[in-house]
Amino acid sequence: MAWNIALTGGVWRKEMHRTRGVPAETRRNVLPDNEGRTEMNIHDLMTKDVELIDPGTTLREAAVRMRDQDIGALPVGENDRLVGMVTDRDIVTRGVASDRPPGDCTVGEVMSDGIYYCFEDEDAHRANDVMAEHKVRRLPVLNRDKRLVGIVAMADLARDGAVEDALRKVSESMPDPRA
Repeated sequence: MAWNIALTGGVWRKEMHRTRGVPAETRRNVLPDNEGRTEMNIHDLMTKDVELIDPGTTLREAAVRMRDQDIGALPVGENDRLVGMVTDRDIVTRGVASDRPPGDCTVGEVMSDGIYYCFEDEDAHRANDVMAEHKVRRLPVLNRDKRLVGIVAMADLARDGAVEDALRKVSESMPDPRA
């Protein structure tokens, strides 16, 4: 068995397929190998228009911003410094599911404060490694002065073919929603 990662209907999906008995030259790999490919810099793949959200912002305001911008995570900052990340999942599991009123509870109360990040001048494979190790789908991107300059998502890396095992490792930690 082997894994392919394919874009289906605008969504990246992980598909398992049989390889036993299929000659290697007829197997189709969706992800290219590294031979002959130039390495991509994170700066070239990241989303650059990123704004910090204040930790004092209510969950309702953060959720509205996520909805309006069609995003699932916001970097949290104080005094122009990254202090955490808040995801749609944080809002649901640590806020709403814990009976915290979204109009009263703040981003700072539910955000993930352990920050995993990468630098804009690093290779895309570095972001892949960090995502796989920490089982996250998005990483803030910092410059060497440790200022936020963007966000790189697993989908950004997939376009470059750099997702290697990050998707597999992140998905392993997720329970099957159909179970």
